[in-house]
Amino acid sequence: MNKILIILFISTILSCKEEYSVQILDLNTIPLELIKTEKQTMQEIQNPSSMHFFNNHIVFINTENNTDVPFYIYSTDSLNYIQRFGKFGRGPQEIFSYNPNYWDTTDSSFIINTNHYYSTEITFSKDSFHISRPLFLSNIIMNNLLRINDSLIIFDSKRENKEFSIYNTNKREISKGFSKFPKATIPYKSKEDRDNILQKSCVINRDSPVMIAFYIREPLIRIFNFASKLIKEIRLKDIHQKNISLTEFYNNEENIYFLLPTTTQHHVFVLFINKDTQNSFLEETTELQKWDWNGNLIKRYKIQEPVDLYCISNDAKVFYGLKAREDNFQILKAYLDN
Repeated sequence: MNKILIILFISTILSCKEEYSVQILDLNTIPLELIKTEKQTMQEIQNPSSMHFFNNHIVFINTENNTDVPFYIYSTDSLNYIQRFGKFGRGPQEIFSYNPNYWDTTDSSFIINTNHYYSTEITFSKDSFHISRPLFLSNIIMNNLLRINDSLIIFDSKRENKEFSIYNTNKREISKGFSKFPKATIPYKSKEDRDNILQKSCVINRDSPVMIAFYIREPLIRIFNFASKLIKEIRLKDIHQKNISLTEFYNNEENIYFLLPTTTQHHVFVLFINKDTQNSFLEETTELQKWDWNGNLIKRYKIQEPVDLYCISNDAKVFYGLKAREDNFQILKAYLDN
């Protein structure tokens, strides 16, 4: 009888165990492809914090700065400045803050997360722009906010036992949490430390449907399905976080890996750093990686400029970047060999 109970117990444990594939990727198997850029000096914009491709325009979204405005539009063809619009403030059709990590589009508009708790749709043309009435999402400030559908949102949990939460906008409640945190190579003392060390940037594909999490301070990528299951984990061969203390971590001595993932219909692009903050700032080139939605690394590009922000055309053929490390910002353009 005892043997039967033990067998049943073991079977139950095994059936509850998460099953996902683990891939060890050797980056050296995919050569870096050198990409030359066109450059043009920018004088109009002050404090951009995100950059997006939209309907053959480049949209820069500013952080608030005195009398500056939120939105700057540039031409994808000439890289010339076209127009700016919007207003900072707390009145109707004004913006006092926005989440630079959230971006969604329709055929005629783009949608951003404004004033912490709202979704705001914006349309513009040569002669006009319109900021729609903000749609209330929740009273929770959501990091890595990703919309699954009209009622469900995934976001990055903070100081919780699970990595992510699913929020129901109709019921205005968190419906569940999911995903065990990966093991951090830097020892931490609190959940807040853990969240800082295991910070990630996420992208979503509602057609596939999957979510991919790129970890900023760990050489790690995780892929989840919409049933909130981890289906694949990708680690990099012979690339590891430095053996440092928590104090050294907060002194910015850790390595940075993946930054600013952005998506097209069939691909995900991301910057790969693999250096600490100080040394990455001294780099004269930038590695851009192209992945598919199954977690396969397709190409590695060596952009011949340091890149602070970037976006990719919808057809995944043109790279646009911002070099903001000199007195005069420069907008970059490069053709990717697809």
